Amino acid sequence: MDYITDQTFEGLTIEHLATAEYENCVFQSCQLNGADLSNFTFVDCEFISCDLSSIRSKKTSFRDAYFRDCKLMGIHFEDCNPYGLKCTFESCTLDYSFFYQCPLKGTKFSNCRLTEVDFTEAGLEGVSFEGCQLTGSVFQMSNLEKANFTGAHGFIIDPSNNRMKSAKFSQEGLAGLLIPFGIEIS
Repeated sequence: MDYITDQTFEGLTIEHLATAEYENCVFQSCQLNGADLSNFTFVDCEFISCDLSSIRSKKTSFRDAYFRDCKLMGIHFEDCNPYGLKCTFESCTLDYSFFYQCPLKGTKFSNCRLTEVDFTEAGLEGVSFEGCQLTGSVFQMSNLEKANFTGAHGFIIDPSNNRMKSAKFSQEGLAGLLIPFGIEIS
């Protein structure tokens, strides 16, 4: 497998992306939607204004990957290599993606749209969802200890079905914790 480092790729499509280990690379305005990125490795890479929707991610490694203004819809992150999985998402759309049982400790989602995302049994300790829209997202048996939901909205989380010690919420978001108990707030 090729090793590519310190490169900037702009406007790239999958036809021009070699299966390789990429380190300290920048991907700008790349159209990789539907691509098979299985077994690719991305270490300390930045993705800016890219479309990676519906990529195949079997054993894909994202280590210290940064995504800004990207579309990452319908991705099965649970298929990624869990070793060193660490990402930062800023102003991204991750609708209909899957993080089932993913170890996401310390991951940052900032001002992202996460409609109907599956976080079932995910390790979300210390994860930040600041300013995120989480309508329809599923949190079942997830570890949300020390997670930050400040400014997040649209979520419904059952505190009796998730570990939530020291999690942070805005006052406006508290209704999302009471809905599972049939409590109405007016």
